[in-house]
Amino acid sequence: MFRKGSRVDPTRWPCPRASEGIAGCKKRFWSNGETRRSERLPDKPREFANTEDTFACRFYQRLLTLSPCERLSRLIAIRLLYEDNTAMAYADFDAIFDGQTITGKTDKDGWATIDAPADGPESFRLMLKAFPVPSSRTRV
Repeated sequence: MFRKGSRVDPTRWPCPRASEGIAGCKKRFWSNGETRRSERLPDKPREFANTEDTFACRFYQRLLTLSPCERLSRLIAIRLLYEDNTAMAYADFDAIFDGQTITGKTDKDGWATIDAPADGPESFRLMLKAFPVPSSRTRV
């Protein structure tokens, strides 16, 4: 969340301690902070990525807007196997989402994690580019 080596001086941190109550916290709210905290949409989830107004606190929003912790991701775990159910280890592939290509490689057990585009389609094509054939495998 912070650069390596960063130091935070607790006396300058704007958030109040738990023992200090919420008044200091609410001082950091946007002018419409209470609305931001309580507004709900009847037909869909209200997400920062869509409206950019879901954080009540100015400090928190500025701190976390670009954080990878707040980034929505669609991780897809996939395992590639040969016909005999042995792992397709270290296989190079392209996952193609409507023209956007994500390149990857499986691990020693044939597993890969694909970070799908947040705004991409649900389905994708997987194109194998190269995969080592273990010497112990016999052709059937």
